[in-house]
Amino acid sequence: INLRSCAWTRDGSLESATLHALQQCPQLKELEINGHDSGYYNPIILAQFSKLSKISLIMPSAQVIEVLPSWISVVGSTLRSLTIICKASILVTDTLLESLALSMTELEQFYISGCPRVTDRGVGEIVSTNRNGLTDIGLEGLSQTFDMSKFNSICKGHQAFSRLTSITLTVYINTPLQTWMSDVTELLSTAPLERFQVYAETVISQAPVTDEFWKTIVTMHGSHLKRFSVHRMKISLDALYDICSRCSVLEELFILADRHDLDAVAQCFTAAQNLRAIHVSFSFEECGLAEPEFMMNDALYIIRHCPATVTQIGCHTKVWHVKREVRMNDKAELYVEPILTRYESPDIPEQLLVIRM
Repeated sequence: INLRSCAWTRDGSLESATLHALQQCPQLKELEINGHDSGYYNPIILAQFSKLSKISLIMPSAQVIEVLPSWISVVGSTLRSLTIICKASILVTDTLLESLALSMTELEQFYISGCPRVTDRGVGEIVSTNRNGLTDIGLEGLSQTFDMSKFNSICKGHQAFSRLTSITLTVYINTPLQTWMSDVTELLSTAPLERFQVYAETVISQAPVTDEFWKTIVTMHGSHLKRFSVHRMKISLDALYDICSRCSVLEELFILADRHDLDAVAQCFTAAQNLRAIHVSFSFEECGLAEPEFMMNDALYIIRHCPATVTQIGCHTKVWHVKREVRMNDKAELYVEPILTRYESPDIPEQLLVIRM
C-alpha cells in the first residue's frame, strides 16, 4: 500500500492483473513500464492511473500510444516527468507530442529517445506550452531534420530554459556543425546548467566539434557543471584539460579518447579536484576485443593520476568501484594505493545504458 515507485520493464511480464493491483496503491507516484503490451495487458487500464508524477514508457506499442493522449489528459495536472524510450519507432510523431503538450503544462523533465519522426516542431510545442520551464530535457535519436535554429528561437521566445539544469543532445552525421554549435550555445546561455551530455549518432573518430565550442560552454557554465559527458566523438586534449581545470565542481566526466593518448588524458584528470566518477572509452579499432585485464590495467593507470575523491571508474565496457588501501613501503613509509573492486550497485552506470540511438 505504501509503494511510491514501480519499475516493471521486462518484456512480456506485465499483465492486466498487475496493473489493477498497482492501482490499489494510493501512494504510487512513479511508474516505469515496458510499453510493448503484446496482448498481456490492456493499455486502457493505464489511463486509470491519474495521480502519477512520473511516467516512463519503454518501447510503447501502437495500442499504448493510442491511449497516451487520454492518459496524459487525466494525469497532466500532477505529471512532472515523462520519458519515452524507443528503438526506432515511427509511432511517436510531432502530431502525438502536440496532442500531449496542452495537458503537460506543469512538466519539469522530458526525455525522448529513438523516435525518428519527431522534429523541433513537436518538442517545440512541449516547451512552448510549459508554464514554468523545464529543468531536464533529453533529445536522442530524433529526426535528422531536427532544426536546432528553429528550436532555439522557440525556446528563446518563451524563456523555456531559464530553469534548465540538465540537457542531452545528439549530433548527427549531416548536422551543420557551425550553425548547430552557435544555436546550442545561445540555447543554453541563460540556463543554470549542471549536466551537459552530447552523443554522436555514430562513433566519430575525429573531433567534429571545435575547441571553441567546449570553451564557450565551460566559460558559461563551468562554475556549476557537475557532469560533462561526450559520447561517441572525441574532444581534443586541450579541450579536455580546459574542462577539468575550469569546471570547479565537476563530479562526473565521460569521454572518448585515443588509447595512445592515455598518459596525456590521465594528466588532464589531475586538474579536476572534485571528480567522483570517470569513464574513458576507446575506439573499437583500439580495443574492440580487449580482455578485461587489459581494461583494468588502463583503469588503474588512470586512477593513479586522479584526485582521491574518485570512487568509480570505467574503461571501455567495464566499470569498477575505487577503494584505497594504506600500505607500507620498504622504507617503512606509509602510502595510499588505489585498488579496483567489483561494481556491485544495482543501478546500471549511466554511460552503459543501452538507450542511445
